[in-house]
Amino acid sequence: MPSLYITEPSARLRKDGGYFVVEVGEEVVQKLSIETVEDITVLHCVNVSSHVLTECMIHSIPVSWISNYGLYYGSLWGLKTVDIEKHMQQFLMANDFEFSLQVSKVMIMAKARNQLTILRRYHRKDTKPEVAAKISDMVALLPRISTAHSINQLRGFEGILSRYYFEALGSIVPEGFAFTTRTKRPPEDPFNAMLGLGYSMLFNEVLASVMHVGLHPFVGHMHAIRRDHAALVSDLMEEWRAPIVDALCLSLLTKKMITLEHFNRVEHGCYLTKEGRKILLYQS
Repeated sequence: MPSLYITEPSARLRKDGGYFVVEVGEEVVQKLSIETVEDITVLHCVNVSSHVLTECMIHSIPVSWISNYGLYYGSLWGLKTVDIEKHMQQFLMANDFEFSLQVSKVMIMAKARNQLTILRRYHRKDTKPEVAAKISDMVALLPRISTAHSINQLRGFEGILSRYYFEALGSIVPEGFAFTTRTKRPPEDPFNAMLGLGYSMLFNEVLASVMHVGLHPFVGHMHAIRRDHAALVSDLMEEWRAPIVDALCLSLLTKKMITLEHFNRVEHGCYLTKEGRKILLYQS
């Protein structure tokens, strides 16, 4: 079942019988059976009819709103997605220190191994000593994950691993897209702009899956539970950042499907153009 992304600011999403219809002006650009749509993500300025929203709540199809640059604003979902018994169990498990610690260890280890897979794959094609050094640094740190005695200590290891990874990744990307660190809100360079939008897409997909099975998206283990933060979604997406988003962005650059012409540099950051967003979204 597909995810529906609507990125054209002048677009309108309406319901026509058993179909969702996307229009731009007088032109119908997409028509999908309601039964085939799993989740919907729209730019904040897209017009979504009340009939669509009602249908989505009836069929438990989450609708999420994002900014032009992928910043998540919020989602709408129906009552059928709320399983209060699961929520109560989640809160109990979130207060179980040992359970949260062990789950977090699994998440961080899986994330690190996927990051290493990406680095090794590209390092075989274009050997660079600085990348080899960061791979060695990451491998040396992995055993400490299993011996961590607190969530905060694990977060510290995860931060160090991510720093090593992004430093190596910055050396792997094609010339013109090199970067030294992960930046967001705003992204300061083209590759970070791609990652930011890609991670927002991944966030929306995981959020939709979490809500479909009746879990509470704000009750997690590795990420701190706080206001305005879907901690469980952040937990679950960590493992998939590298193999899904990072790999996609690298592929688009190496195949020259996205070039520097697909970015706008402004005073407050660097962002994909409308055409660049379409390429990234349609290839995902």
